[in-house]
Amino acid sequence: LFNGELLYETMQDQQHPLGTTYPAFYDWMNCLQESPCWAWLNSDADARASGSQRAKELSEQLAKIENEQNFKNFKFIYYPVDWNGLFESYVKSGNSVTNLIEKSDGFHPSQTGNAVFALEFFKWLETNHPEAVGPINPHNDEIDALFFNK
Repeated sequence: LFNGELLYETMQDQQHPLGTTYPAFYDWMNCLQESPCWAWLNSDADARASGSQRAKELSEQLAKIENEQNFKNFKFIYYPVDWNGLFESYVKSGNSVTNLIEKSDGFHPSQTGNAVFALEFFKWLETNHPEAVGPINPHNDEIDALFFNK
């Protein structure tokens, strides 16, 4: 699961498009009991730590399911995302880490964030579970010529 502490650390000093800070925006949603993620979108550090502990426990369960369970119709694959490493790598390439988070709500990944995640995920799949990706389409050059090389 996502590292919510990282999300808060990334956005806490930023101004929300409504003109307030993200922590104030998060607390406002909590006050209205409308927050999609009370634990992490919260200025209360203890609440965030509790949410992070639960996410860690759930992630451990996903890894346990991968190692101990077998399913008849599919193979369960758990991807242990290194969110801190992903964010650090993005910053090292000269970009602002806030580009990875959707500005309007301050807690969903942006299009850039989804693209960065997808690149890392597919690299991981190709290395660790190439059977999930399958073979390269032998017609890719023809498809490129027809649709993308005009």
